[in-house]
Amino acid sequence: MDIRSILGGVGAAPSKTTQSADNKVNAERKEVETTALRSSEEKVTLTDTAGRLQKAQTAAAAQPEVDSARVEQLRKALADGTYKVSADRVAARLMAFEVALKGR
Repeated sequence: MDIRSILGGVGAAPSKTTQSADNKVNAERKEVETTALRSSEEKVTLTDTAGRLQKAQTAAAAQPEVDSARVEQLRKALADGTYKVSADRVAARLMAFEVALKGR
């Protein structure tokens, strides 16, 4: 009995079928790499709203995080019961925010 017949051609020269499959895999790999290169060249653009949000975020980041004097003033007003919420002022600020987001 021949050992090559038992191993099924292991170690033998690749058959035409194997070479054809390898060529197909290599071609597919090149196509994927080319597509990936094309994708990396694409550009992303933001909508107007996203651009405005980004600008608002940048402007907010430039502001101090905490106004210590204002915090102390609010603490005192809450402690002595003189703090009043103005529904009109809250509503006006909410509307201004919405208008700013829409860019009108």
